Amino acid sequence: MAIGLLVASTGCESVAVNAERSAQPEGYSADSGGGRAEESVVERAAGDTEAVRGDDPELARVFPVAVLPQIAFRTRLEPPRHLVIPSIGLDTSVVPISIKHDRHGDPAWETAAFAAGHHKGTANPGEVGNVVISGHISSPSEGAVFRRLPEIKVGAGVIVSTAGENFMYRVTQLHETTPSAIAFLDPTSTPTLTLITCIPDGVYSHRLIVRAEAL
Repeated sequence: MAIGLLVASTGCESVAVNAERSAQPEGYSADSGGGRAEESVVERAAGDTEAVRGDDPELARVFPVAVLPQIAFRTRLEPPRHLVIPSIGLDTSVVPISIKHDRHGDPAWETAAFAAGHHKGTANPGEVGNVVISGHISSPSEGAVFRRLPEIKVGAGVIVSTAGENFMYRVTQLHETTPSAIAFLDPTSTPTLTLITCIPDGVYSHRLIVRAEAL
């Protein structure tokens, strides 16, 4: 569900970007106050007269035989904790960042201090979708974890680590855009990594977008 067009910060000054887009459960309706537009699979199962004959009476009461094999549970993978790009000597921790309000009261992305920031609402490593991570190219108060990102080349390997697993990506595209180019934050249909920083250093008038695909 798209939450609109917000003013966001991608590791430097505030820019306009799409706010977090996150997949909601099937049947979700914004008009229903955050609830489901129709009853869930479990709720429909509870109304079925044929019950599971098992050792667990609670399970037998809730899940009918006809429905139980069809219920799918979707578990999200862990968020990124570390980012390494060996070809440019980039090695940084990754922390979650979300939307806050700036001094003018406008919504804006947080920026990570001395770390890269994983945009809340974007995919986690290993999931189908767009893992969006931004970082400062230079900041007196928050470091310069993406200082060498402009040196990256197509074909470079990127390692994104969670608490329990490493995920490998390979850089496929490099883009220099204006702050108003926000499509790079959109969800994708394949496992994708998007790295963002401001360029050129000291001017920050444009954005460097690094796109990588999962191996």
